[in-house]
Amino acid sequence: MPESRLLPVLVSVAVLVAVSGCGSAGSSYRGDAGAAPMSMETAEYSGDAKGSVVQGPRSVVRTASMQVKVGDLRKADSDARAEVSKMGGFIDSSQRAGLDTGSPQVTLVARVPVAKFDQAMKAFEGLGTLLSSQERSEDVTVTLADQEARLKTMLAQEEAYRSMLRESRTVKDSIALQDRLMELRGEIESLAAQRRALVGQATMSTIDLTLTAPNQPPAAITDKQAADDAWTSANASFDAFRRSLMTQAIFVAVYWPVWLAVLLPFAAFLFYGVRAGRRAKATAHSNQTT
Repeated sequence: MPESRLLPVLVSVAVLVAVSGCGSAGSSYRGDAGAAPMSMETAEYSGDAKGSVVQGPRSVVRTASMQVKVGDLRKADSDARAEVSKMGGFIDSSQRAGLDTGSPQVTLVARVPVAKFDQAMKAFEGLGTLLSSQERSEDVTVTLADQEARLKTMLAQEEAYRSMLRESRTVKDSIALQDRLMELRGEIESLAAQRRALVGQATMSTIDLTLTAPNQPPAAITDKQAADDAWTSANASFDAFRRSLMTQAIFVAVYWPVWLAVLLPFAAFLFYGVRAGRRAKATAHSNQTT
């Protein structure tokens, strides 16, 4: 596209972006990044993100970690999972450690709706004796509003570049516009993914729950267990010795031609050397006697 025609188009792009930056634009963002309507995810806002006055409900990310000492570890684990499921949440991850030792514990990462956060904390505390607890809250309403405004502006830019690409008349301009479109689409997808993750954190709170049982001494080893352990160890040692002998036998069987080629000349040399030495001694002794 000649520079005389490209300049007016660039000016129109700037005007279009400024006018429609916070307006609606047709793009795949609504299907990919906007997993839920803005009015349901975050507070409503007007104007751009920097000068907007946030109104309506707040979006708050709530997280907590707590440690509870319980009498029956397995039952407490089952009860905690049941409470999470009852509240409409889920267990993101779990870990069991030391179940056969004197210090068993279970760690659960529970995700529950933010409206059920306080209820979940009370339910987990009721499983036993609370040893420690820590809560954290972060208001992300403005951040979400800013991300939404930036996405709308970027979508308007993308639509403007598409219009320019359709009117492009030179290969150089087309390639430059396609490169910019790909770069801009990557930025849109990245920002949309960040917003989805933040919306998920604000919708479903996270609670790290650690359940511990009272320290219990390990069970004493009986005579039968000691005998079984000794028998198992003896069998393992015998098997290792048998495998070693088999390995050596296989090694000799495979490489016997090599051993034969090396040892046979050496044995012949020793035999004839010893024989020659004996003859020399016999000859010397015979000469002395005569």
